[in-house]
Amino acid sequence: MLLYFFLIIPFLGSFLSFFSQKFGYNKPRLCAILTLFVNFLTLLFIYYKYFFSINLLIFPKIYWNLEYFTPWIQSLGISFHLALDNFSFLMIFFTLILGLCSVLLTWNNLEKNIGIFYCGLMSLIGSLIGVFLSVDLFLFFLFWELTIFLTYFLLIFYGNNKYSKKNRIFYANKFLIYSQISGFFLLISILGLSINYFIYKHLWTFDYNVLKNFNYNNFNNFNFYFLMFGFIFSFLIKIPIVPFHSWLIDFYKISPVSGSLDILGTLIKTSFYGIFRFNIVFFPELLQKFSIIFIIISIFSMFYSSFLAMKSNNAKKILAYGSISHMSLMFLSLYIGNFLSYQGVLLQIFASSITFSALFIILGKIFNKFKKFNFLNISGLWKKIKYLPEFFIFFTISNVGLPSTGNFLGEFLILLGIYNNSWKILILVLCNLLFSFFYYLRVFHNICYGKKNIFFKKINIYKKDFFMLLFFSILLIILGLFPKIFLFNIFNII
Repeated sequence: MLLYFFLIIPFLGSFLSFFSQKFGYNKPRLCAILTLFVNFLTLLFIYYKYFFSINLLIFPKIYWNLEYFTPWIQSLGISFHLALDNFSFLMIFFTLILGLCSVLLTWNNLEKNIGIFYCGLMSLIGSLIGVFLSVDLFLFFLFWELTIFLTYFLLIFYGNNKYSKKNRIFYANKFLIYSQISGFFLLISILGLSINYFIYKHLWTFDYNVLKNFNYNNFNNFNFYFLMFGFIFSFLIKIPIVPFHSWLIDFYKISPVSGSLDILGTLIKTSFYGIFRFNIVFFPELLQKFSIIFIIISIFSMFYSSFLAMKSNNAKKILAYGSISHMSLMFLSLYIGNFLSYQGVLLQIFASSITFSALFIILGKIFNKFKKFNFLNISGLWKKIKYLPEFFIFFTISNVGLPSTGNFLGEFLILLGIYNNSWKILILVLCNLLFSFFYYLRVFHNICYGKKNIFFKKINIYKKDFFMLLFFSILLIILGLFPKIFLFNIFNII
């Protein structure tokens, strides 16, 4: 029952945010903050009661630390089944952190329909929590689709004001089309699993625990391949991997600052969560059989996106292409099939979420001042914006592997796992990492140094922004110095 309550809290907060606008300008913000605070307290209570007291180094871990089950559509084997383990706990933890930062960043930036915005944002956070808690595959798909539609409307009505509403609708439609193609393949694959299970067992079910333990070698080769590639194709689009990447570039352009934090930091990572939960669990042997195909796709995606990043003069586009290159490396590591690379990907999921969120905060502040992202027209800002350049260089270098940060340790584990598989692939990956260092540093150098071509008075950032970036910095260092807090036995998932 505790998980059910935990899931409902954000949706209750969304309704409170919507109706509280009638009673004051700041009431929706206060409702959103209160909602996330209650969720944090509930999550800490769950951790203390169901995680903290279990020594995983001594006692074997129960597959789920906490479960909630109630029948829903019994004739089809659909249930309202929620469960929590280490992986989903950490995903929810980072979702709440980024959600809280989203609320704080928009505290003084919204002027109209504040209640509707926070209603949508709280519902999006609730849907993401539903994705990470759902054990019934049909329920997982419902929350997966709900995140897409909520994101769609937030992009249209609260996207970047630099673009007209017509342009925002066009880019949001592009995001929706790609997402619906992804959702279509996900739905077909989920239905395929359930139908094939029914054929052999004469029982309808969408329960992850049941489907996970079923011997899929009973399937004929066509069904086996179709289901595997359906799941993979669905998550490839949402990561995204080249050539399914064009929606992300436009998505970054029109996303608001708050959306950059919660949506870009967490929504894209749901694809890696899905790959761990479904692809690697359901089709481990088959994935190894086709691993060379996915490795080639990943390497091509890495170099292609890096090449586009080096050609671009738009700082936000460079972050977008850099993100695609980064995700391609993580995707490659999953199909190396190495325990070390798995752990590195897990750590990178959290570290890259923090790093890219911080970089978007910084670029957002610069954009709000200059209304442009072409860094060739913005230079010499080191002494003009207090504290921002220092954070800018820290997160820029962290993104390419600054020692003592989570990014460094995650990349180190990934590279070590790749080396154990093939030193030739390792050389290609290292070359791509070198390229990424050049284009990230190029952005920083042009913005913070060079000839001062824009004249304005020295400005300070808000205290909340300073402490937010400081918190992200500390969290990155904790990830790097104390990784055992965030790493766990991946074989408990697989």
